[in-house]
Order: sequence, then C-alpha cells, then structure tokens
Amino acid sequence: EYGGQGYGYVELIVVLEEMGRSLLCAPYFSSVVLAANTLIHSGDDNAKSELLPRIAEGTIATLAITEENGKWDESGVTMQATVSGDGYILDGTKMYVLDGNTAEIILVAARTDNGVSLFQVEAGAEGLIHAIDRVDWNVVNESDNPEKTLASFLSKRIRGAIRREIDINRGNMRIPEYKLNEIRKSDGGDKKIVQMFFNSIFSSIDIEYENEEDNALMQIEDKSKEYNIDIINAYLLGLMRTNLSEREYDVLRMSYGLDCDKMSAKEIADKLGIEGTANYVRVSQIKRDAIDTLIQTVDKNQVLDFL
Repeated sequence: EYGGQGYGYVELIVVLEEMGRSLLCAPYFSSVVLAANTLIHSGDDNAKSELLPRIAEGTIATLAITEENGKWDESGVTMQATVSGDGYILDGTKMYVLDGNTAEIILVAARTDNGVSLFQVEAGAEGLIHAIDRVDWNVVNESDNPEKTLASFLSKRIRGAIRREIDINRGNMRIPEYKLNEIRKSDGGDKKIVQMFFNSIFSSIDIEYENEEDNALMQIEDKSKEYNIDIINAYLLGLMRTNLSEREYDVLRMSYGLDCDKMSAKEIADKLGIEGTANYVRVSQIKRDAIDTLIQTVDKNQVLDFL
C-alpha cells in the first residue's frame, strides 16, 4: 500500500536477526522499526501516504521522543508545541535520537493542549535548529533592523544545511536532459553552459517550474547510469590545476574532497595557514571566487561533452 514489501513483524524479526548476525551498520532500526512503525500506528493517513513511500525508497528517518528526563513513555514528553501560522513552534530538547545526524525525516513527539502529537521536521528545519545556537544576539540587537538581520542569518544557515545534504549526494545527481537540450540550442550562451556544469558539481541543480506537476519532462524516469565519481573528480582537478591559483586549487579540492577527505572551512584554514579570527569566512570566500573563476575561464567545449 505504501511502497514496502508487505511483510509483518515475524519477517521483521528475521531481518533484524540477520542484520545483527552480520553486525550491519545501517539506519534500518531508526527508519523502519522506529519511524515507519510510529507512522503506521499514528492514524494520520496523509502522513502515511506522504512519508512511508519515501522511507520505503531509502530515505533515512528517525523518531525523537526521549528527553533529558530519560523516560521513553508518554509521560516523559515535556516539549511544547505551539500553533504559529500554518505550522507549529516546538520548544524543548530531545535526547538519544538514533541516526538524527543523518536523518532527512525526524518525527518529533511534543505536547499540545490535546495531548502528545507527532511533528515532522525536515533537514532544512534541522539547519534552523542548529543555527539558533550560533546567533550573536549583541550583533542582532545593535543592528538598524534586528528582525531583518536575524532573518538573513538564519536563512543563510538553512540554505547551507540543505546545500551540504546536496553535496553529500552530488555523485548521484544528473542534469535533466531537457536542460541539456536547452543549453545546446542557446545562441551565445557559452558562459551559461560552463556555469551549468560547475553549478551542477558544486551547488544545487534543482530547477523550479511554476507548474512543475504539469511538465511531462519532469515525469520521465532517468535510467542513465550515475556519474563515475573518480573520473569526474580527476577531470575537475585537471581543470582546476590549469585555471586556478594554488590556494584556490587547494581550498576547492579540500572543500569537496576531490582527492582527500572533505574538510571544513576551519580545518582548511588551519591546514593552509590562513590566520585570523574569521579565517573560515576567508576560506568560504576563496571557494566562491574559485568557482567564479572557473566559470569565467573554462571554455564550453571542455565541459559540454562531459555534461
């Protein structure tokens, strides 16, 4: 009914026993046993129809119920949920959230006037939650427009959280064929071709349509093979070595792990000896400048075939 195999608890026990036998490290217990079972028993048909197929397809999910009191039953839920516009504001802290650091869907138990309810928190909202702890309230309060300053700070952190999730999975991304055809037919759009290539590698390639559901091209399944990440990384390093300065080259390859483990801006600053209290900000600026340099200097013929 919701995209799964239709098995019951007996089969689930067999699967878990075999996973235990192999010491499998995978977010199965959090996604299937905790999140999916909670949804099935929730009584919310809309939530089941929306979320269960995503979990069945492999989206990582988890359940956030336990708090600092350590209780696992309903009486331990003290987090408050308050109506705000079309949604809710959740106020409180959750502990021991299994696979919470990688989950795209987090089901959070919180208390309303009607008792305990479940609330869906997505990755972008998680970025907002983490951003709250980094707000410099002195800067906000001293600004000419505190509301605008705070909104700008939080929106950047939310976009950053989403971009990081996109970057983690960039090896599975492909540029839609309709967009490639559009590029090929463009007149004088050489830089747009190059820009599309590097944006598809280093940032989101999501394209919004006013009536996306009506666009037949978006309904066609892409059955082409995924990128070979080793080949594309080697190709990128060659383009970068030719067109970037040594520092830009090092910052970009370390940021995206092209020939090493991915490193944070702070780690890159320490590695390259970039000093200052905000050296990580300097690293982020070098990374942006490097991508812009590639877009301006690389010829379209170097990337079109690869696209």
